[in-house]
Amino acid sequence: MSRRLNLITLGLLVISLAACGSATTSPPPASVQPTPAADGPAGGYPAPGSAALGSYPAPGDGIPTVALGIPALPEAAPAPGPGRASVAGVLFSHRENRAVVHTGFYFTPATGPNGDEPPPVVGDPDPARGDYAGQTDAAGRFALADLAPGRYYVFVWAPYDWRVVENGPEDRTPRLVELRADEGSMLGVLYVDWP
Repeated sequence: MSRRLNLITLGLLVISLAACGSATTSPPPASVQPTPAADGPAGGYPAPGSAALGSYPAPGDGIPTVALGIPALPEAAPAPGPGRASVAGVLFSHRENRAVVHTGFYFTPATGPNGDEPPPVVGDPDPARGDYAGQTDAAGRFALADLAPGRYYVFVWAPYDWRVVENGPEDRTPRLVELRADEGSMLGVLYVDWP
């Protein structure tokens, strides 16, 4: 039995070695030929070394510029409807030192037993929940009219999630906004850790 097992093992070893040692002929690898990049607006990026230094981004290529620092505040909040409230202000990123421009935001009612806590879960604005949504302009300014009076927190869309408006760069606690009926509230600068 032992001799038979040894012969089987030896046979398998010989077959394995023969298979490993067989020469295979494969075609030579195809040579890769680079294709030059086309110059011009429709053709993509210029070939390396052909662009002038300092030409990126090209002037007038549509990349928006944003001024640093706090922009001018809106003149006043819009007039609210009877029994309603209105707000105006500027959304400002204290991390980026610039206005948060062309960005969605929303006011959502405060929660908790005293009505002064931010919501435990934040998602997209939902009017059925009492949210009021808007978008900042090219200077980061916003204005909303006809909100229900009450206490609100403000959330700002940052890439991939919502960020809460804070009391300021040094006081990172969420800012509670209280709106009264028949009043337009100038909120001034609303600070957010954005993006």
